[in-house]
Amino acid sequence: MNTVRLKYAMRAYARKHGLEVPKGYTPSSPVWGKGAKTLAWRITGHAGRHESTSAVVVADILFPKTLGQKIAEVALSQRGVHEDPYGSNDGVRVREYQKVTGAFKQAWCASFVSWCVRRAGYNGPLPSSPAWVPSWAPFRPVARRNLKPGDYVCLWHSGHIEVFISWKIRYVLANCVGGNTSPVGKNANGGMVASTTRYVTEMNAAGRVG
Repeated sequence: MNTVRLKYAMRAYARKHGLEVPKGYTPSSPVWGKGAKTLAWRITGHAGRHESTSAVVVADILFPKTLGQKIAEVALSQRGVHEDPYGSNDGVRVREYQKVTGAFKQAWCASFVSWCVRRAGYNGPLPSSPAWVPSWAPFRPVARRNLKPGDYVCLWHSGHIEVFISWKIRYVLANCVGGNTSPVGKNANGGMVASTTRYVTEMNAAGRVG
């Protein structure tokens, strides 16, 4: 988040909600100084966030992330997690994903997506068989052209599922993050969480929770 943009937004929020803007507050300055911290304290207190002066907390109040953005961030944070041992569909971290679906020691790409969705704060319904990729395909469909960060994509006739992050080439090639995959190749059982690139022609279905 650009500090100057955030500080202008803070001043606008303060004026809208009748909060006092500290004397000498200069939103055009990129420095997070005493005036910014004081105003941040007032804004977070007004929003019920326990009077934090953190720019990150204030930015979350003024520019709240969508559920999809949160899902994408969660997925990205897990890159590098892998089975232990490889080929086992098991491991301490992998079991955490599988707890959401109960599908222990089974292929876990859909369990990973389920975990990301829950970790991002979504408490609504999941597909009837959330560990089984084909149950995701008709769950909450969206057109592939309308994909947004945090959506899910089913690949290769619903043999695999990943989280959509962004377009690498718009409507042609997508950046994704998948569980039980690998960074290269058409790998639906690769044993790790990895960033991937997938052609839209590989996607037989796409959807969005929430």
